[in-house]
Amino acid sequence: MRVREAVEADLSLLDLREEDDKAPPLVCAGRHGQEEVVQYLIGQQVDLEEVDKGNCTALILAAAGKHPGVVKLLLSAGADPYARDKRGCTALYWAAYQGLVEVLAPLVEAGAQVDAQNDSGETAAHWASYWGHEEVVRALAALGADLALVDNDGWSPLHRAAGRNRPGVAAALVELGCPLHLVNRKGQTALDLATSGCCHGDVVAVLSSSQESKQKPKESTEILEADNYEGILEKLDLGPGTF
Repeated sequence: MRVREAVEADLSLLDLREEDDKAPPLVCAGRHGQEEVVQYLIGQQVDLEEVDKGNCTALILAAAGKHPGVVKLLLSAGADPYARDKRGCTALYWAAYQGLVEVLAPLVEAGAQVDAQNDSGETAAHWASYWGHEEVVRALAALGADLALVDNDGWSPLHRAAGRNRPGVAAALVELGCPLHLVNRKGQTALDLATSGCCHGDVVAVLSSSQESKQKPKESTEILEADNYEGILEKLDLGPGTF
């Protein structure tokens, strides 16, 4: 069996690269998306939580490497979805970074915290917004993500979308309830960011339109004046003595 031979020969037949130096076999296989090797190693009951020099488990690296099949395989074997790398990021962050919508729910169902914050205070929603993954943002919201959480610099996911000129993501965040009024540590709203420096016209249009619609007062459908009070009661077939 080629897989067995490769593993027993210290991975001599696997596609390894320089960064795999001294990394455990499962970590190497997870990084490169080698499902057959991962399956074999799981069957050998290796430690699923072994890490590389960056404190990354096979699950984290599978997500970071955009290998959804390996992510699901490791989860089904009991890999810890809350394991963190040296920056405090879980597999959920890396799935959001890569736009892997299909593994978000399995990760959360397995125990990943959708609003976990890394060492910089960022959530998976921050990363998805920064990299322009609208579908991921919507999926995270559906899984219960708090889109109003801010990082250590006071940036919300909307700030990230505005700063990177992601109009589709910005529109989705506003639609999903991310507040427009939040300010970062420099006192800037998302709209301020979009209009400062290199003006991001598309995002400015989205945020300006959303802000105006929220500020516009709602028109009353009917004014209950003293002179027509009894007339309205008659229409409702209610007499003055009803109340």
